[in-house]
Amino acid sequence: MHLRQLSMMIVLVLFALAQSSFDASAKVVRMERISAASYGNFKSGEFVRWDVRFFGELSPSAEAIPDLDKATRNSQGMVEYATRAILIMPVEAGNGALLLDVPNRGRPISLSLFNSPHNVVVPFGSLDQGTGFLQDAGYTVAAVSWELGHGVELPTFKDAEGTTRYIESTAFA
Repeated sequence: MHLRQLSMMIVLVLFALAQSSFDASAKVVRMERISAASYGNFKSGEFVRWDVRFFGELSPSAEAIPDLDKATRNSQGMVEYATRAILIMPVEAGNGALLLDVPNRGRPISLSLFNSPHNVVVPFGSLDQGTGFLQDAGYTVAAVSWELGHGVELPTFKDAEGTTRYIESTAFA
């Protein structure tokens, strides 16, 4: 199996598993790979970095997201959104675990927390390998953006004054 096929299979399996844990009213309808690059070799094997965008739909009546029922809908009555994600994953099978990183103001934090050497801290927002602790152990890391201004297309609605409001929590649905 070629690296590209294996990598795509891993991503699809990861997100199929993630989707199965959510209410059927929220779903990813499309994934678009923006870029792919080698991330390095570690004790558990070779790793790649993928920058991707996920496009999804939410049922405004079934989700417990404030103001979602006010958002613009598509022709099927669903609310659409898109979010950016960075995936750092093993080329071959890793340990089977996914670490979901929730960026703080657009800055991923898990690599700085887990891969920092004792004497030099990997700064928040950095995707530097540092000690490679997570990769040596075979973890897949996914940093999923959720905030406006960080590659996310959020559902909107107009409030009583006619001001456009954004529904930020949709990227995690």
